[in-house]
Amino acid sequence: MFIEAERVEGKPEMMDTLKDFLEHIIDKNGFEYLNSNAFNVYENLIECETIDHRYARILLLTLLAKVYEWANNKDVDISTLSKHIQQELFLKKNIADDFAFLYQTLFRAENISEWDNKDAKGLKEFCDREWSFPWEGLEVWYAGNVHVDCSCTAEVMIRVCDKKFVEEDMKKLVETNPFIAATEIYKKYHDELCKLLDSDFQDYAQAEDYYPPVGEDYDSNYEYVLEEFCKRHGFKIISYECNGETSDYEPNDNRRR
Repeated sequence: MFIEAERVEGKPEMMDTLKDFLEHIIDKNGFEYLNSNAFNVYENLIECETIDHRYARILLLTLLAKVYEWANNKDVDISTLSKHIQQELFLKKNIADDFAFLYQTLFRAENISEWDNKDAKGLKEFCDREWSFPWEGLEVWYAGNVHVDCSCTAEVMIRVCDKKFVEEDMKKLVETNPFIAATEIYKKYHDELCKLLDSDFQDYAQAEDYYPPVGEDYDSNYEYVLEEFCKRHGFKIISYECNGETSDYEPNDNRRR
């Protein structure tokens, strides 16, 4: 017995809109995203004012049934895929035909070729380029009724010298999304380095109870953190600069910690 489902009359562009939406999802996140984030796909889809929610709900069902895995098979034609959708989701033939056509069009040869070329492209780009890692730190050292501001700005140019380290670091991420952009990989490393420097700079500035920190001398700590970070991830330092400052003693105000 099949679920009664009516076509949305007068909206021939609906399936094209759904196809374009899925293409965008795959371009950005890879195929696995359709499997692990089907409800996120659906929630994003129903936010589009031009989308008929009935079709959005059926698309969700096809994602949960992993119809895209069947469609991504050159030996499966539209008729076979439509029958599979009818059997799996108890849909009438007209709706199943629509979604079979959608998935067959989505996984046409041109798209597959483009996605194959993008596979791990972001990882390769990250490993082939030099990257700038800026950082800024600010800590306040208090003593009685006064305080000292200790600040530092730094920037390092880094390049991958051992790709195996990066491949291992990013293994799970690339498996989840083989289309991940080089900038996303960079952001993960940049965030990690900034957290390391934030923690080290805090320890440096608060190390003494009776002597204020000297921001101008932080460069040796900065260099040590950089070297350990690069050693751990297979990077090499191209160049860097680090400039610290220490203010005069300032009276505390009511916003003291």
